[in-house]
Amino acid sequence: MATSDFQENFFHCSICTEKFRHPKVLPCQHTFCKLCIHAYIRQEVAKTPGRHGFPCPICRSFTQIRNPSVPYDKWSDSLITNFNLINMMEAIDVGKEVKCSIHKKTQEYFCKGHEKNICSDCAIFDHRTCDVTALAAAKKHEKLLGSVSECLLEASQLEKKNLDSISALEGSKNAIEMKLKNHFTLMRERIDTAEKDQINMLQCKYSCELLCLKENLDKCQNLSENLQTAMEELRQQKGDSSTDIEHCEGNVVDLKGQLETTLKSIRDKGEIHISLRSDVDLDSQMEKLSNLVGEIIVNISSEENRSGAGASRGPLNLQPSGNRYMDHNGAMDDVGLPSYAMAVQQYGPMLNAPPGAPGVVHVIHGSVPPSGPVGPQPILPLGPFGPTSNAPKSLVPMTSFNAKRPSDKTHCWLTGASFLSNDNIVMADRNNKKVKLFSNTFYCIAEMAMQTYPFDLAETCTGEIAVTLPKQNRVGFFHLETLTPCSHYIDTEQPCLGITSGHERLYICCDTTWSKVGCIRVYDKFNQLLIKIEKDDRGKDMVSVTDYLTVCPLSGNLFFKRGGLSKECIHCTTNQGTILWKAKVPSWMDVPAGLAVLNDGLIVSIGSLKWISPGGQKWEKLIDSSDVGGPCALSVSHDKTRLLVTQADAISNCKENDEVRIFNIMYQFG
Repeated sequence: MATSDFQENFFHCSICTEKFRHPKVLPCQHTFCKLCIHAYIRQEVAKTPGRHGFPCPICRSFTQIRNPSVPYDKWSDSLITNFNLINMMEAIDVGKEVKCSIHKKTQEYFCKGHEKNICSDCAIFDHRTCDVTALAAAKKHEKLLGSVSECLLEASQLEKKNLDSISALEGSKNAIEMKLKNHFTLMRERIDTAEKDQINMLQCKYSCELLCLKENLDKCQNLSENLQTAMEELRQQKGDSSTDIEHCEGNVVDLKGQLETTLKSIRDKGEIHISLRSDVDLDSQMEKLSNLVGEIIVNISSEENRSGAGASRGPLNLQPSGNRYMDHNGAMDDVGLPSYAMAVQQYGPMLNAPPGAPGVVHVIHGSVPPSGPVGPQPILPLGPFGPTSNAPKSLVPMTSFNAKRPSDKTHCWLTGASFLSNDNIVMADRNNKKVKLFSNTFYCIAEMAMQTYPFDLAETCTGEIAVTLPKQNRVGFFHLETLTPCSHYIDTEQPCLGITSGHERLYICCDTTWSKVGCIRVYDKFNQLLIKIEKDDRGKDMVSVTDYLTVCPLSGNLFFKRGGLSKECIHCTTNQGTILWKAKVPSWMDVPAGLAVLNDGLIVSIGSLKWISPGGQKWEKLIDSSDVGGPCALSVSHDKTRLLVTQADAISNCKENDEVRIFNIMYQFG
């Protein structure tokens, strides 16, 4: 009885409730007679004309007809024959003679017109006008037709897929071709701009040196003429009084001394030549740039290699060549010229600007070149570590550039900035949670998005960039050239804010928490903690309210902000915490922000930019407050001729925060 029920339910169509005839299976795995599903399709198409498919009669899953050109009368033919079900039915029927219900004889024939099995008497009497064939031959023929229909269906599907692939391939080829054309157009424009910049730098350096030589020549000629005139006057004083003669002699001696001093300074300076830097080889730079530009960056991918990790996501794509040219989706950097930007950073510009040359700002992401006076740098007497004159006299605006990137969600808040040893610039953008790397001509080379906001950064003695992440109590490290993250980091155990590096040491200013007192943590070049400076030599807490700190590259002394609720105070200590001097701010309303050490003195952003002389005896304003508003982070270039200033207005979050300004440092002489 159980076997009979199984056959009744499993081998019978749900529509006609009879045993399956030519069973066709749908994608949802439900099976129906061919004629039954054909009649059902006609009913569904009549209800909703124009559809290229139909719902399953049982589960209502939609069956899509892939080839829309096939008429709905042929849809049942395109369905897959359920040969598994046929085989099961045949296996059950093996050895079992099926009797005709009318003549009680074995069914040995098949009527194609009525699509049913019949006996010999039925074939003679009832189906004499029908197309009758042997049952075994009919089953064999049905299997062959089913296999052929499956093959044809697969061929039709592959044909449509190939047509779609050809269309997609052509579209991606056109898109990549346009992107490559724009890529090399921008590259040519930037190379032309770089050539003009270098010629301008050469002309500026030439004009500056020529002006200096002409001034020395005029001064020498004037002194010579004055000395000759004084000598002539002395010869004519034979009959005059001794007082007049002594006056003329004194005048001659003075003029002679001035002329000798001028001649000595000219001799000491020697001959002046303009040449390329000693480490610049134009042929080598051109070869490296040519190799980079000529590198093939087009990739063809397929389903086979696309399934692997890190594979491209499209038929054609621009791929990086070992550097972070592209985002995680394989899209080109929004500059449109990643190769050239990396080439400048990796191999250096074709001509690097000499110290003292004017800055030339390039258009970045459609931004407008900054306006303002751009002039030659001051000519300074240089020692082994920079200008020998200690005190800066004033700051002259040199240029400015926009640090906001098109991918930034809001305006910048640049809490950290630093000139690197290769003269590039790195900045920490707190608002957008990014670290940004700019070239010495203010192209954005790379940017690194962070999980939490960065605060300050510094270049280490090992050639890496250390970035403080206060919310994670961690200092992360990034490669100097590409901003790719390093595998190591420092766990500071409490919020870390200001950071500076010098004398193979890393100094990190840590804030006070409920369980830990504020301190300055000192690490060696292997990132091993050496000491924690928590109290000064007088027993007072070292850090109570502070954020920035800096170190003198010559003496190794530390400078940082320290104070309470009413007064902010600048401290200078040894690298062990011994206080050397203190300088109170001019007004209790003045809150210092960024610090930049310069020749053992200090430049402080305190509403404006002011200078604290060594020893902290006096404050001097370097620039009018109207020339810079709300300065935040500061950094002095390694040749001590330029000062970088970021803006900070965290409350209004205005576009002025995006501007980074560069000033020439003018020194006092004598």
